[in-house]
Amino acid sequence: MPENTEIIDKKSRKGRKKRELMRVNSAYTDGELCNKCRVWAQFLEENLATFQNLDGIYDMTFVAAWRTEIDALESISTNEQSEDMQLIKRDAVAEKRQAFFDLLNDLEYYIVKSFPKGENQYEEFGLHKLRTPSAKRGIRDVVIGYATLIVIDFYNAELLAGGMPPAFPAQLDAALGDYAEAEVLHQHSLLDSIRLTNSRIKTFNTLYARHRLVATAAEAIFDGDDIKINLFR
Repeated sequence: MPENTEIIDKKSRKGRKKRELMRVNSAYTDGELCNKCRVWAQFLEENLATFQNLDGIYDMTFVAAWRTEIDALESISTNEQSEDMQLIKRDAVAEKRQAFFDLLNDLEYYIVKSFPKGENQYEEFGLHKLRTPSAKRGIRDVVIGYATLIVIDFYNAELLAGGMPPAFPAQLDAALGDYAEAEVLHQHSLLDSIRLTNSRIKTFNTLYARHRLVATAAEAIFDGDDIKINLFR
């Protein structure tokens, strides 16, 4: 084999391919397109009779639908707004997680008081798993936390004898529930960001397509009159 010849290992990639919605190739930002479409819709309304001579679809219903599409695009949250919401939800997760782990410290104290040294009850309650780096990735610690509540119930008599307040299991359960809910809301904010992005792309494409339809009609109607044609560009 000659020197400097690359060996390219072409392996087929398995698994589902990612499919992304494509935004139409336009230089307009979302805001620019909305502003221009409002102007174009007004020009269309002012020249409606002329457009109707070309095609009967151009009426006030068409104009109203155009303005509704403009409002729809303007009402969808931007990526920046979605990211701000994700940060808020993530901060809530951190706050609720800390409240839950503060109670885990109390639980550890009750375990130490309730069981003789060397019986390894610490591991039975899952605290060693909850405090590993792997438990902090995602929501694994929420699942382990609910398993810990079952163990607390199993050893309830021993823990009470060791000084655990009767209300403590309910407090830990409530804190874990708050933490789990915050994590769910955070995960939903991530999914909602995808939905909003897709919605913005679809709405932008629809709005741009309507503009191009009107612009093409204007070129046919005002053939030779560049001033009027340019009003719709």
